Amino acid sequence: MLFFLYSILGLFGNFRHSFSLHSSILDLVLLFAFVEEFLLFYLQRKDPSGIENRYFDLLLVPILICVVSTVLELRSKKSNFPRLIRGVGLILHGTWFVQMDFSFYTSMMVHGCSLHEKSRANYTVKCKGHSEYHRGRAIATLQFNCHVALLVAFVVSLYSIMVKRNGLRKDFTQYRPLGEEMQQMENVEHFTLDSDEDLDNGIKEEEDLEKEKATVVALNVNGHGSY
Repeated sequence: MLFFLYSILGLFGNFRHSFSLHSSILDLVLLFAFVEEFLLFYLQRKDPSGIENRYFDLLLVPILICVVSTVLELRSKKSNFPRLIRGVGLILHGTWFVQMDFSFYTSMMVHGCSLHEKSRANYTVKCKGHSEYHRGRAIATLQFNCHVALLVAFVVSLYSIMVKRNGLRKDFTQYRPLGEEMQQMENVEHFTLDSDEDLDNGIKEEEDLEKEKATVVALNVNGHGSY
């Protein structure tokens, strides 16, 4: 319901300039919608012997990503990174929903498990034994990891294409070549060595002055003794 309200308010704001809401209000409605969805799947109690619980638990990950990114967007409006993160979370959210449909209602279901109807519009996926149950949960985790890996590869590839086409801003290209850094380090080392040599020369000169003073004093004492 909150997602529907968010879409309706966004459409009215785009097509009717007289009806305009602040972007923070729309983001707040979207945040409440994601929190509601998170609590819905988190507090939902299915059959404890069914492997669908593992799929629902993994579904909480992209929902949580959307919640965190929306909170970050509320705090920093000028940054585009929260929107990018929420977009990635929504893509993972959608692909995992599709994976759940294939895993529950097609022949791609785990071997040894089958769909059972407990009551009207209430289904559960039960397995034959303990080993099939744990294998089904492990396969669900593996499928989710594959979705994440493919999504990361897609985002990185798309980002590299956009960078190659549009280039990077100067803020991200402040790296200096390694040769300049090594040259600066060598200059610092030379400065340190020169400073040590100057310090040693100063100490030697002070010792020579003290020896000369001691010699002059000894000569004066001997001269008084001769009288």
